[in-house]
Amino acid sequence: EAALNRQEFFIEYQPQYDLSNARILGAEALIRWQSPERGRVSPGAFIPALEETGLIHEAGKFLIASVFAQLAAWREAGHRDLKVAINLSPRQIEGSPLPAILKEALAEHGIPPSAVELEVTESLLLSGKDTTRKALEEMERMGFSIALDDFGTGYSALSYLHNYPFHKVKIDRSFVTAMDTEPKGEPLVRGILNLSHDLGLVTVAEGIEESQQEAKLGEMGCRIGQGFKFCKPVDPAAFEALLAAEPEIGRD
Repeated sequence: EAALNRQEFFIEYQPQYDLSNARILGAEALIRWQSPERGRVSPGAFIPALEETGLIHEAGKFLIASVFAQLAAWREAGHRDLKVAINLSPRQIEGSPLPAILKEALAEHGIPPSAVELEVTESLLLSGKDTTRKALEEMERMGFSIALDDFGTGYSALSYLHNYPFHKVKIDRSFVTAMDTEPKGEPLVRGILNLSHDLGLVTVAEGIEESQQEAKLGEMGCRIGQGFKFCKPVDPAAFEALLAAEPEIGRD
């Protein structure tokens, strides 16, 4: 709580690229913590702590407010086609009036819901709670697109695609890595891409680190990619510099 009050949290953005032409389509927003005592703290360490203490709700509000304000500024600067993805914690969806928070943020910053993507992981869906489904359906009705993150790393993924209002599937980095290291890696990725295409879902590949991975994914029909091969998560100023280097991207 003290870290939130002292404004030690900040947001970085990892660009997402069109694999057909290497143009920036948007970004994934990632919350970070720079502690005066501990230095930069890994999200793998502080996110579970936020969830356990219930502070994930306040951190989530901070993330939403920061991203919506930043997106409004980028749109004002002419980047009106950018789409920013926000990761949602299971606790956020199950334990807070998230649709109302999002609606208020939309009104405050004057951006369309189509400019924001909401990402959830399979862990959120394991409980099978009807309240979770209703919350996701309500956010979809509001105009947000919903993405299933880390696809294939949990259980019953196919039933999730059938029963929940997803628009996009994010292929977990472990599958991308396996294309180069495991005999079944490439066929698995191809299967995910074919399934997603047949269901009318957009695909994003995470964790692209090598040119051959990018090439394979593009050949198999994956539309969007992100990873260190392109760019690590960066602060808003660095992201703006990337956009400025390609001024036609994301502009009317």
